[in-house]
Amino acid sequence: MLAVTDEAREGGPRIVGYLCRWLVAGEYHILNIAVHPEFRCHGVGTALMAGAVAEGRARKVSLMILEVRRSNLEARRLYRKFGFEERRLRRNYYGPGEDALVMELVTE
Repeated sequence: MLAVTDEAREGGPRIVGYLCRWLVAGEYHILNIAVHPEFRCHGVGTALMAGAVAEGRARKVSLMILEVRRSNLEARRLYRKFGFEERRLRRNYYGPGEDALVMELVTE
């Protein structure tokens, strides 16, 4: 897990964003990325994705892959900023009427 903390908080740091990933058979799967609502639009998601892409390249993976809600335009924009491309649609992945887009970044 990659995480970003808020060090300025009274009582000690707290996690304000995280990214979970798997490295499987030369592929890097981003499973989940989340940013606390108070910290959105402050570069936390960008920092997490930059760290993940850098880690994937350092590990010389051939492909990075993730699923994103079709309706989540902000997330899709963030992923495209790092070179991810929409490849496939998974109908009802998040439940009835909630499709997912599979996005991939070829790193070789």
